Amino acid sequence: MEIKTDAIVLRAADYKDADKILTLLTPSAGKLTAGIKGVKKSGARLAFAAQPFSFCEYVLAEKNGRNTVTSAYQHDGFFPLRTDITRYYAACSVAEIADELSAEGSENEALFIAAAQALRSLAYGEENETPAEALCSFLLTALFEAGYMIDLDGCGACGNEIEKSAGAESGAVSCAGAEKSVCYFDFSGGRFLCGKCGAAAGGAGGNPVRASVKTYDFLRKISGISYENTQKNVDFGAKNAEKTLKNGDFFEKNEAKTSKNDAELRALRLLKAYLSGKTERDYPCFTEFYRLYRDDFKGDFRE
Repeated sequence: MEIKTDAIVLRAADYKDADKILTLLTPSAGKLTAGIKGVKKSGARLAFAAQPFSFCEYVLAEKNGRNTVTSAYQHDGFFPLRTDITRYYAACSVAEIADELSAEGSENEALFIAAAQALRSLAYGEENETPAEALCSFLLTALFEAGYMIDLDGCGACGNEIEKSAGAESGAVSCAGAEKSVCYFDFSGGRFLCGKCGAAAGGAGGNPVRASVKTYDFLRKISGISYENTQKNVDFGAKNAEKTLKNGDFFEKNEAKTSKNDAELRALRLLKAYLSGKTERDYPCFTEFYRLYRDDFKGDFRE
């Protein structure tokens, strides 16, 4: 049987002397594993189709449950990623996360499109997105599609908006009596809480962590997801993520001086901790990207 599909290379593992085994992300069949022969030889005709991030139309021959690439046409190789180590590791993070959150034989067009858009943005700087914006935007979609969505539709407890207050130089939530400049993130429910509800949840034995209103605003800005149909208060068992964080890890004492890079870095830390808690695994490429991106702005960011 022959299969023709668009796909992005998530992983390429050496096999025998000249072959590779590809892990492909497709829009209609989720992940596929396929062998590709002879691509390690000099001048191999299909060498381009076995490169990381390669976006191609693949023709696969299926026999006895195994797929073999017989031909390919490349839409984009995203070659500029090889010239910038920070953007390269951001792209590796996209592939790493897509590999973990996708399933074989399960259609997920939204994840495929989000991965392709993220790689395009990282390679070509489309719409002036920073690497952090591109990765965070992809992550929100990937988490949503995996059932681990983050609710950015106001306070997850009282429903009020989390926003800057009129006349306040720093951020403030709109709930009466809420602490200015402070919101909280609840890892078990994947939701932000206003200062008042977050403090109450902590006092009632919960374990939300203090977060920055600007981090919340940043995630809302780059999100293209509709959160209207959110199922509230779903416990995904994010105990591991909660253990890795100390209360106040994402809190900024002086938000008036916070740079855009602060918000990006804190959002990356929050999303990485949330993702690791839900999936119970580490993401070495994501960790390395965060280190590189943080070091680029060492003078501004306050750990």
